[in-house]
Amino acid sequence: MATQRPSAAAARATPPSTSSASTESDPPSHAIPPPKPWWRLVGPVLIENALVTTALAVRCHTDRTLTPFSAVFSTSATCAPATFPWWAWASIAAATLADCWLERRRLLRLDLAVAANASRVPYGAASARPASARSSGGLDSESDAEPLLVPPPNPAASPYPSRVWPLEAVTRSQASPGLLYGLCLLPALLSRSSYASFVSHAIAWEALGLAATLVAFATRWLAPRTLARVFQAAMVLHLLTPSNPWTVVALAVTAAPTLLHAFPRAFSLGEALTVSTGVVLVADSLRARPTHAHVVVAAMQHLAIGTACACACAAPRVAQLRHLAKGKGKPGQAERDRNVASMWLHGILAAVVFFGVTPLMYLRSGHEPWTWVIGYILTSRGNSLIVAYWLAVLAVGYWVFPSHRSANTQRKSYHLMAIAIILPGYFWTPVFTSLALVVALSSFVFAEILRLARAPPLGALLDDSLSPFRDDRDESPLLTSHIYLLLGIALPVWVGVIEGTWRAGLAGMAALGVGDAVASLVGRRVGWWRWHSRTSKSVQGSVAFVAGALAFFVALGEPLTLPLVVAVAATALVEAVSSQFDNFVVPLVMLLTIM
Repeated sequence: MATQRPSAAAARATPPSTSSASTESDPPSHAIPPPKPWWRLVGPVLIENALVTTALAVRCHTDRTLTPFSAVFSTSATCAPATFPWWAWASIAAATLADCWLERRRLLRLDLAVAANASRVPYGAASARPASARSSGGLDSESDAEPLLVPPPNPAASPYPSRVWPLEAVTRSQASPGLLYGLCLLPALLSRSSYASFVSHAIAWEALGLAATLVAFATRWLAPRTLARVFQAAMVLHLLTPSNPWTVVALAVTAAPTLLHAFPRAFSLGEALTVSTGVVLVADSLRARPTHAHVVVAAMQHLAIGTACACACAAPRVAQLRHLAKGKGKPGQAERDRNVASMWLHGILAAVVFFGVTPLMYLRSGHEPWTWVIGYILTSRGNSLIVAYWLAVLAVGYWVFPSHRSANTQRKSYHLMAIAIILPGYFWTPVFTSLALVVALSSFVFAEILRLARAPPLGALLDDSLSPFRDDRDESPLLTSHIYLLLGIALPVWVGVIEGTWRAGLAGMAALGVGDAVASLVGRRVGWWRWHSRTSKSVQGSVAFVAGALAFFVALGEPLTLPLVVAVAATALVEAVSSQFDNFVVPLVMLLTIM
């Protein structure tokens, strides 16, 4: 009997036979695209780090008194300004290599998630795998410490990462690591200031923070929760005994891991190192001169340390309120527990301000802060007029704010409003404006605590009011865009006031208030040429950034020189290729390049 041959259509419809080891849970091989070349993955990070390194080298070369990193090995006030020391170049090269390696892993994880149709699922979550694979136990079960991404058919031979590291799980997946920013920006900024003696301290605190972060999230030797408790105790002890150097060391070791543990996916690694080192440096400056400081400086130091202390003490109550807001348990009991936890949260914040910061500042400066602030405003005509002007701008902004427009338009309107508020104050009363910016930053942090906890009666109202600030890159319930906006404008103002340099104080306003706002508005309308495939930034937007920032400087009387044009253009390029928060990176790079 003749064997019947299958038809051509049936042969095409029949898939080739597979081995018995293949299961339905394995994704098809065609769903996993081949990885892009490494230079296409890490090219933007290499360009970004090259621009920042060039700015650091130029700054070191033009500094005739102190190179950015020489204070670690030299106590002399003068040193050769020609080049970096060899170990500084080695550190920058190591940070760049680590950035490229981590960036490649991050982008491969994003490509793998997109291929598995899981781009909206947290990377490494169990739901990123097929249901059949999850139900059969294995590495996604509750007993496993680290979940898997959707693996390719042959994980051993695949370049895609199949496991999410604990440090990757607590940092933002939509941002590059930014390790170079976290290790170099603050020391470089301090090198040209009156606080140049703190350069070695900044390097030491950043190194300790990075080492503790790696140990806490890469090994089991130190638990992040334990480090968070040590940070709370060290912050309270330093507020009470600021002359103790060991509390500063404890803060340096625990600040960055605590930040990543308390607010997972809210910061990149570079952002966490920079923010935590900034807090430790403020604590270190209070240790260096705990008494007999200028009353304005004392007020700024105590308010900043008090705000950090309030965040550390209020974090458990915020977590409790967020858990109670889910509505589990009996409705009546849950509501009562929520009200009690809200009272505790408000009590902690009030206790830190009225029973911590207020008496300690009185003991160390000889001035009762509340009556001193009122007298400082009323006894100065300039301070009184600028406060009246600020209130008028806020009132007008409230009535004409474009609340019916898109979220991006609302955010850029806040940028322009910040310019309208801060620029006249920086021009007329710079010292008082510096103090007011610290007060405003502390108010923003306190408001974010209440919003994050949704603590009655103001939590829900703050959540609705601050929702336009949520950016596409916000992956955590914590909102940092508006805090970065204020900090990015305030930090150059503080540097300009301390150093007496007019141009330095304009860096944040030029970068965020004008450059970034104009670039966003122009790029969304005529931004046809994208810088690369993974960004929404366009060439037209970058050109608008340069034109707007230069016009801002020229309108304020700054001469249009070649160094200024190069500095603004370099900042625009960093803004174009960086995946960090613009409000975090752009003002720091602008300040670094124009000083």
